[in-house]
Amino acid sequence: MNEKSRSALFGPIMMLIASILFATGGILCKLISWSPLAINGVRNLLGGLLIGAYLLATHHRLRFNFKILFGAICMCGVTTLFVVANKLTTAANAIILQYTAPIWIIILSALILKRKPRAHEIITILIVLVGIVLFFIDGIDAGNTWGNIAAVIAGIFYAGLFLLNSLPGADGLSALFIGQIGTGIIFTPLVFK
Repeated sequence: MNEKSRSALFGPIMMLIASILFATGGILCKLISWSPLAINGVRNLLGGLLIGAYLLATHHRLRFNFKILFGAICMCGVTTLFVVANKLTTAANAIILQYTAPIWIIILSALILKRKPRAHEIITILIVLVGIVLFFIDGIDAGNTWGNIAAVIAGIFYAGLFLLNSLPGADGLSALFIGQIGTGIIFTPLVFK
């Protein structure tokens, strides 16, 4: 296999590994008997340590400003609400509703960055919103409803993370690291309660 073939396979292989890890994480969240906040704290602490090791290995300088703080808060929100949603509704609902993020990116870009959405984006938003309504109609009992709400809000925070990358002076890696370490420090002590 030549170098070009190997490099063409690298991206799909990494996506497959990420998908397996993501699915495994969702299953483990369901199986662990801790509170969702305690689970989220430990997940973020471990993730923050891994990103910190990457920052050190690549000599990426940690930065901090208001935009990075915004990204860190979004990171805390998306991970916390995802684990809460995962505990309250089905893992599939939590994942699918979190991935409404592209819709929220379009909406937030219009509100914050004053980017006018194109016609096909508006049609996409309407179709996805109908899908969200169907999720809520399907999950009538209170647990599913609250889990679905948490997952949708997680999608909004996820959109904030993506929006961060289009802001000048932002640094996604710093935001992820600060958000994960901060979330880990705040919520990990709940393991002992």
